[in-house]
Amino acid sequence: MRRWCQMCCLCLLVILWDQGMVTARAESEILLQMGHAGWANAVAVSPNGALLASGGQDGAVKLWAMPSGALLQTLGDHAADVTQVAFSPDGAWLVSASADKTLRLWAMPQGTLRKTLHGHDAALTTVLFSPDGQWLASASSDKTVRLWAMPQGEPSRTLRGHTGTVTALAFAPHGKLLVSVSLDKTVRLWNTPDGEAGRILIGHTAAVTAVSISPDGKLLASAGQDNVIRLWSLPGGDFVRPLSGHTGKITSLMFSPHGKLLASASRDKTIRLWSVSDWSVARLLNEHTAEVSAVTFSPDNTTLVSGSQDKTLRLWAVSTGETVRTLRGASSLITAVAFSPDGKPLASASADGAVKLWGTRNGEMQRQLGGHTAWAMAVAYSPDGQLLASAGQDTTVKLWAMPRGEALRTLSGHQEEITAVHFSPDGTLLASASTDKTVKLWTLPSGKLARTLHDHAFWVTAVAFSQDGKFLASASQDETIKLWRSANGQLLNTLMGHRVPLTALALSPDGSRVVSAGKDEAARLWTIEGLSAPRPLGRHAASVTAVAFSPDGRLIASASEDKTVKLQRVDEKETLLTLRGHTARVTTVAFSPDGKWLASGSWDNTIGLWDVAAGELFLRLVLLPGHDWLAYRPARPFYNASARGDEYALLRASQPPVYPAPLATHRKELKRPELEKALAPPLSAGPPKPKGS
Repeated sequence: MRRWCQMCCLCLLVILWDQGMVTARAESEILLQMGHAGWANAVAVSPNGALLASGGQDGAVKLWAMPSGALLQTLGDHAADVTQVAFSPDGAWLVSASADKTLRLWAMPQGTLRKTLHGHDAALTTVLFSPDGQWLASASSDKTVRLWAMPQGEPSRTLRGHTGTVTALAFAPHGKLLVSVSLDKTVRLWNTPDGEAGRILIGHTAAVTAVSISPDGKLLASAGQDNVIRLWSLPGGDFVRPLSGHTGKITSLMFSPHGKLLASASRDKTIRLWSVSDWSVARLLNEHTAEVSAVTFSPDNTTLVSGSQDKTLRLWAVSTGETVRTLRGASSLITAVAFSPDGKPLASASADGAVKLWGTRNGEMQRQLGGHTAWAMAVAYSPDGQLLASAGQDTTVKLWAMPRGEALRTLSGHQEEITAVHFSPDGTLLASASTDKTVKLWTLPSGKLARTLHDHAFWVTAVAFSQDGKFLASASQDETIKLWRSANGQLLNTLMGHRVPLTALALSPDGSRVVSAGKDEAARLWTIEGLSAPRPLGRHAASVTAVAFSPDGRLIASASEDKTVKLQRVDEKETLLTLRGHTARVTTVAFSPDGKWLASGSWDNTIGLWDVAAGELFLRLVLLPGHDWLAYRPARPFYNASARGDEYALLRASQPPVYPAPLATHRKELKRPELEKALAPPLSAGPPKPKGS
């Protein structure tokens, strides 16, 4: 079995509690552990050194155990990138800042959301607590710094003066001095008690993006896009000296708690540890493969933590500069799902270029179809289920014979990424949409190009045939929907109602309505007859990525970057259900042929299979590294997995002390290849029951 240090990049925690003993009982809860589905933007270590918090491009805040690297919890409430995280000096609070313009206060160690702070007019860039914990300081692209009184989080004052985005903040150890840096190339000193502006430090020749103050409060370090660290004396702000060596923008600075080292992170993919005694480079850390976004030290000075755009967090031994542990993010982001006509196999497309076929009752990954050389972006079954089409960033469409998954042919012709594919109802045509601004129609089974539709002015993001096959609709980032005659490619009409780029489109089963969605956070419903003005549907908190009609045409499902799926009745204005459970943007939704199940795919590496009537997550399918996979039902102890899938899993008690143990040691008790017999309830009937939206 792989060692724990090799498993911490992605594993499962099974939380069980039975009077202090770890057991495999039916009451146990299964929680998925996974790294960020995108860049790791921010890191912070708790004052006692027991917790690591990270914030990512996926909008999630994650809590990890130190030094093991075990993921304890994912806090996923933000609707956009998390740009900074910080612990209060007593460790009782964690604050996260986000591009969604909010700050969120989390009670530790439970990770309970206590308050959301609003006030900034643009994306938050950073946040930190004052040394005494009485103040919270935040900065934003709105060019201001705001001070909040703790613990209530009440707004106190706004500091104005910068003429560009404020990118980073630092408190002096006594808490009476606050330093801010900005894209306006300046470093500003502020008196915290009254918010009065102090000295402005000039010297950087480009945007300033990082700042840190030494533990003794005598030295200030600032850095930015000029690739140079500038050192200033405090409290006066006199220039001391520059530090050169980085070959790219410096993104983060941090003095060690004992004050002997200064860590700098850079776009050049390296971290430099500078010796404060002579300002030589004590260590050069260069194992990241993309920009390093953030660095921080553990309180005992032994560990340096870094976050990077390569989707990893790294723990380094300060004494040697060696990597102690690497916490890897999601790599098989789900981009599309499609049910077969009989509803049994579910096909998924993902960022690893593969198409996977899943059993919908036992969660088993039945087959993996390789072939795309870049992200697979779209997948669709033919009406008779005999063909599967997939397409992706490699500009090709691939046809597969089902159910064996044999490769039949590759269709080439698009010049750029293919975003969507759809079969005509009679199976004689396949439509493909592309960022090359075209829709192509292919004749089946030959795969010959029938015609190319050229009228869109920008990327085409979605395409769908009407149920009678007489016309097809396409959506584009040119903000329009176009209706075409299938037989000859004639443009019938152009629908204009959105004022943002469109990302998704679906036609109702009877062909009378179109639902479209884009970056304005709301889907819109059109009536084709008469082409009436579109009616907005339930609003998401971020861009809508996918839409789908139920087979009976009564429900619309929409997926969003806000990590939720919404269900809405076609003839009602309000959202019927909001389905929560994904920890990153949801990119795709599809109803089963009988309308009883809804599949959703996400950048969190998972597919959710939802019971539509109950509005509950029935089964979660997880893509693991390589060909491994895991399937489980939330709040149940049983799982199904590939031969090594449970080697990425741990079993632990739900309350401290927590002693993780390999899940594989409970394989005989918990692994059920016949998962449907252990999990499947009677299929629900009747309309969905309204829940919180």
